[in-house]
Amino acid sequence: PVIIIIGLLLVLFFLWKNKRIIETLNKLVSDLSWVAEIIGKAFSNLSTIQKGILSTCFISLIAIKIYLFINVPYYADEAFNFVYFVDKGFLHTTLYSNNHILYNLISVLWWKSGMGTVISCRLTSMLSALLIHILLYTIARHYFNFKTAVFILVLTGITFWFNIHSVLGTTYILLTFFTLLSVVSLFHYFESNDRGYYLFILSCSLGFYCSKLFVIPFLSFILLWVGVILHRGLQQQRIINIIKSTGLVLFFSGLLYLPMFLWSGWNAFFVSQAAPHEFVSKLPILLESFSVMTDVNSKSYLVISGLLLLCIFIFRFSDDR
Repeated sequence: PVIIIIGLLLVLFFLWKNKRIIETLNKLVSDLSWVAEIIGKAFSNLSTIQKGILSTCFISLIAIKIYLFINVPYYADEAFNFVYFVDKGFLHTTLYSNNHILYNLISVLWWKSGMGTVISCRLTSMLSALLIHILLYTIARHYFNFKTAVFILVLTGITFWFNIHSVLGTTYILLTFFTLLSVVSLFHYFESNDRGYYLFILSCSLGFYCSKLFVIPFLSFILLWVGVILHRGLQQQRIINIIKSTGLVLFFSGLLYLPMFLWSGWNAFFVSQAAPHEFVSKLPILLESFSVMTDVNSKSYLVISGLLLLCIFIFRFSDDR
């Protein structure tokens, strides 16, 4: 573990000394500033009645989550994550195979700061859910009017399973947050042809570090990107950008998982500790596990093909916006 930590520190030092990396970090900060800016715009310039409606909505959504936080029993997966990872600290959580690695690392932070067991396990989900509500309202307000934005906020806010997962100490709401942030940054990149690119790389990399299930939304982003390129016209630079972004996301995701690979071995990455040569035989099980996200009884291939047809339809009959 000491060698791994020293190696990562050397890599970070090299990146810090690289001027191009400094410029990239500045652009990333600029992307984050843009997100803060559109959030500020979405919540400003509202009438007194609109402020009252919006405040009521958010207070109600928070109240629902607090009620569920108190009344939903401590779940088996939460207990497993705490006993086998959170309670053992940062190093153990980073080095050993687990399906909620980033979530558990954040839970370790809460636990080490003196919070109780249940709060340490569930606080990240609740905060992620609140950020999702803010982002959803912001996106809707950016493209539509206030009534539509509030309708979308309420519709997602009263979704049963979203609220349940918002108070469970598992990675899925955090994964949803990074998925939504990736959507925001990717759309901003489409509109500006510059800004949003590095935030997309960061949010996708962290999404993969949340869970390997992020491969589903990530593939949909690439599919969407291909659709945009086909609609706007094939250009060499656009093709290079999509290949480059895919490579960067995979590289940084691999870098985050590197300590686990080095310590626990390559097998730790696969479902049920399957060896690499068993991947083909385990593929049906992997596809079946995708239904956790799609909730279509293991028919995720229908969802993927349906999304493909939907994207083709949208970009065939729509304008650039």
